[in-house]
Amino acid sequence: MKKEKLKARKFLGGMFLILLSILEKHKKEGYLKDEIIKIIKVNTDHKITNGALHTTLQRMENSLLVSSKLGEPSNRRGGKPRRIYNITKRGAKDLSYTRRYLLRLWGHKDI
Repeated sequence: MKKEKLKARKFLGGMFLILLSILEKHKKEGYLKDEIIKIIKVNTDHKITNGALHTTLQRMENSLLVSSKLGEPSNRRGGKPRRIYNITKRGAKDLSYTRRYLLRLWGHKDI
């Protein structure tokens, strides 16, 4: 069987990779932005502001890697709903591709 040649141009960048990995863990429930920021803070040394996360998630949504929907209204937000983010099929596929790409670069030849 011929090995698939992995192409660098499909490789996800660092923050996209982190966010898709987080969203993949709980596909059914989805995440709010403040939950994502907490997970990043606890698990990495990367600091991200709410505004930077918002911009990145918008770019990812425009690239069809994530989807979002409005949740229930929140009293904390004056009755405004909060946005919930989920990984899409395309996002999961690109995440899987990037994992294979990195593992092959790191010497896992059977991937």
